[in-house]
Amino acid sequence: MIAPTNITTTAALDMPPIESVVLSDGRIVRIRPVDPSDMERERRFIVGLSPQSRRMRFLETMNEPGEGLLRRLTHIASDRDAALIALEADRDEIVGVARYSAGRNGDAEVAVVVSDVWQHHGIGTALMSRLIDIARQRGVQRLISIDPNSNYGMQRFAQKLGFHPQAVPDDPTMLCHTLRIS
Repeated sequence: MIAPTNITTTAALDMPPIESVVLSDGRIVRIRPVDPSDMERERRFIVGLSPQSRRMRFLETMNEPGEGLLRRLTHIASDRDAALIALEADRDEIVGVARYSAGRNGDAEVAVVVSDVWQHHGIGTALMSRLIDIARQRGVQRLISIDPNSNYGMQRFAQKLGFHPQAVPDDPTMLCHTLRIS
């Protein structure tokens, strides 16, 4: 699980603060960086995910996130991490989140999750495309996502974005998806 710790600013992300995106079904979402004021939105988003989506994203079963997790997810260390949210234009509610946390070796662990009812309309692709651009601008060399090998949706999504899957040697139940971006 990615757990950033400091606050980010829009300027640190080298992108406009809010960008509107038209989805494949014509609905509009707004994409912007996560900020500390999103804690309650993030809580509602996580609680609103299906149990399976929560388990695939966080690699554990949880009903409701604790305050410590919410703080880590909304207070971003802009020197090594980035996090973007997609907001439903009409209600200002989170419908998708993508984030990465970079290590010292040029790699960054990446995660993305889209609300169950909003999947398959381009939100994940829109978020990840922007996140990949940010990572490239910041000198990240590789993005890595470690996911259950039973997460077939993530496997198709990662392949579509150009990630390459590999078995995780220590854990046959997991796959490591890697994308070289530099």
